[in-house]
Amino acid sequence: MSSLAGKVAIVTGAAGNLGRALLAYRGFARRGFEVVAVFDADPDKIGKRISGGSDLIIQPLTEMPRTVREGAIRTGILAVPAASAQGVADSMMEAGIRGILNFAP
Repeated sequence: MSSLAGKVAIVTGAAGNLGRALLAYRGFARRGFEVVAVFDADPDKIGKRISGGSDLIIQPLTEMPRTVREGAIRTGILAVPAASAQGVADSMMEAGIRGILNFAP
């Protein structure tokens, strides 16, 4: 099992297709990852429940530091457009995430 296994936060660029596909991927759970939070910058998506049976509600990026701290989240999945990837990765690290799985182009 990876030393990064445990609670995972996903940061998406629209809780869009890639973010939803990553949430639905069962391989994370088999490898010891538990997705516990989803963040997005799109105000139209914030507060909405992720479709597909998940209990997760999309949170604004501004909630990431609190959620990461309170949930002891150390791993993040980055699935945002290339133009915003570095800034979001920096925000993830500032929030306390120490390992990032990068799916940004």
